[in-house]
Amino acid sequence: MKLAENVREFIMRQPITLAVSAFSVLAGAGAASAADEIRVLTPTWLGFAPLYIAQDLGCFEENDLAVSMTFEDDLTNKLAAMTRGDIEVLMRSVGEGVVAQSCGGWSRRGSWPL
Repeated sequence: MKLAENVREFIMRQPITLAVSAFSVLAGAGAASAADEIRVLTPTWLGFAPLYIAQDLGCFEENDLAVSMTFEDDLTNKLAAMTRGDIEVLMRSVGEGVVAQSCGGWSRRGSWPL
């Protein structure tokens, strides 16, 4: 039973570590300083659960990152928010990323698909 608990704990740490690392890179890339808020627009998709868990556990605050997540499932609204500069990070699936690239405009703002 102890092994199962250790394995579960290890598995839970990996996505959280990845999430914190991803946002640390974004914060260090000049998009936002520690005093600024990193605004994230994300779909309601279970695939991004590690980021939601990291936020709930306070991982971003522990690393001096102010992260606010807003949920939006309409790709048109997501692209408009990125183009207007309302957000720094746009979370999307591979399929949405292909559509976003074909629409143009977002990559000039320094957006990275995560």
